[in-house]
Amino acid sequence: MTSSHRIHSTPWLAGFFLLLGLFIGIGFDALAAPLELRLQFRTTDGKTTVGLHSPGLDLGTDAHPFINPLASEKTALEDLRWYLENYVSWPVGPNVKRAGRVEGRLTDIGRLLFQATLGRPDAMRIWQQFRDHPDRPKHLTIDTRDPDVLRLPWELLADGQSHLFALDISIRRRVHDSKQRLTGPGFTLPLRILMVTARPQETNFIDPRIAPRALLDAVAGFGGAAGQETVVVEFLDTPSFVALSQRLRDETKPPVHVVHFDGHGKYDAVRKMGSLAFEDGKGHLDTVDAERLGTLMAKAGTPLLLLDACQSASVDGEDPFRGVAQRLIEAGAGAVVAMPYSVLVKTSQMFFSDFYRTLVSGETIGQAVDRGRWALLDNPARDEIYYPPEKDMVSVRLKDWFLPVLYQRAGDLAPFAEVADRALAHPAGIKNDCHFLEPRVADALLGGFPEPKYCFIGRSRELWALQNQLADHSVVVLHGLAGQGKTATASEAARWFIRTRHFAKAVFVSFEGGGDRDSALGQLGDALIGEKFAGLPREARLPALQEALAKEPVLIVWDNFESVLPGWEAALPADELQALLETGLALTGHSQSGWLGSSAPGASPQQSTARLLITT
Repeated sequence: MTSSHRIHSTPWLAGFFLLLGLFIGIGFDALAAPLELRLQFRTTDGKTTVGLHSPGLDLGTDAHPFINPLASEKTALEDLRWYLENYVSWPVGPNVKRAGRVEGRLTDIGRLLFQATLGRPDAMRIWQQFRDHPDRPKHLTIDTRDPDVLRLPWELLADGQSHLFALDISIRRRVHDSKQRLTGPGFTLPLRILMVTARPQETNFIDPRIAPRALLDAVAGFGGAAGQETVVVEFLDTPSFVALSQRLRDETKPPVHVVHFDGHGKYDAVRKMGSLAFEDGKGHLDTVDAERLGTLMAKAGTPLLLLDACQSASVDGEDPFRGVAQRLIEAGAGAVVAMPYSVLVKTSQMFFSDFYRTLVSGETIGQAVDRGRWALLDNPARDEIYYPPEKDMVSVRLKDWFLPVLYQRAGDLAPFAEVADRALAHPAGIKNDCHFLEPRVADALLGGFPEPKYCFIGRSRELWALQNQLADHSVVVLHGLAGQGKTATASEAARWFIRTRHFAKAVFVSFEGGGDRDSALGQLGDALIGEKFAGLPREARLPALQEALAKEPVLIVWDNFESVLPGWEAALPADELQALLETGLALTGHSQSGWLGSSAPGASPQQSTARLLITT
């Protein structure tokens, strides 16, 4: 009915995005100090109070009892979850009316929260002075460690008919106030994002390409001076905590500014702590709690961390990450941005495109969140469907601008203020459809990969298995019946693995209609070395390719290889088939055959990161 793809499409799963700023670098001074209004919550013996304080105005109120105004509004919160997570799956008929009712309640929810915290006369007087104060940017801070208070939708706060966000008042949560200045590496562009995608065998499987694709599409087209990349997305080959720790502490590689964890999470009710599901290096579950992760982030000096955790996490349900923000911030985190519901890919793309653009332009993280929020508010169209009664395409619109939630440790800091590239090439003209490839990816696909006629859908488990197998094995065979899509799957794998920087190049070698050792080397040499390869003596061609393959990781695809196997129309004699197979091993750095037990013709041991994917 609709072509939308949800970051986590399973209805009972709720994507939980946390962007944690560990602002540990040097010289991080806030820009123009905002005028702050604090709602200070304190919970003792199960009873919660709230007081109001504005340091800039030197005004405040005594604490008074806080009664959760949404405690009796369970249906409203359930409707809110349905609207954000399920409505777009069937946005027609009675669902349209139900969605309209939910949208009409957004301001009501905001007014209920406002009345419960700012409705008293003494608080209202301070609020009016704060609201009417000229010039300075304004922050309203929810100051508490109580997870039940933190989970309320404070972004919907409304004074009358106006949400506070529309009044240019940023809303943030603070769970730990510290004046401590930590030290770490300084910031230089490009902004480097490290994506960690973990799918342990013991957890529910979710397409591992969805969240990374949304991020890649969001930053596609960002360009700085002289065509230099302003944002680089790097992928961690092994999604283990050990591998993450080693990468973050590796001083020989460029420092990482953002870690994006895409995986599962859960809440330990006994320890009252959330945790993340990493892999142990063999694909099995390794649970890492927030304290352990926060300690690593603080010690490594990594500025930002994004957690995309995909096990049921919602405002009205049992939140598996209740307490995570507190633990991470207490360990050194400076800011947290969270999306407590599952979101559409389009929503993620729009938010993070403006968020990252604002951040690398030198503005504060709070300003970056607000820019992303405005992008969602100004552009509510999320999809369009063909609806027969209308006999036309119908736009699917969503009011999800309030989803991003901002946590901060103290000041609203601008980590890239001193090195910002303020003349970014705008990516608005780029159409991020299913066929979109960044220029660097298109240039790295060599040898004539077949152009896809349609969007590639499905095969997520097979692609994930291919990625894991190619990480551990030099040669992988993709086998299936004719017409099952082996060529399409191998081609999609090549495109995705280059886009995610697992390989620098990919070369397509077709055996359709026949082929042998010389033709395979010829196609590969033309792609990697060029015209001069044909002029090399026959005995020099394999060593030349081995030398080229030792320089960078290359994926070699031998397609329709069954054509040259015994019993097929272009079957090779046994000795020629053996030579071809041995050559394939030699290209991946093997000097002895693991299959046939003899030396490859003309081969010598080489350091190679090349991988061979054979379809039959």
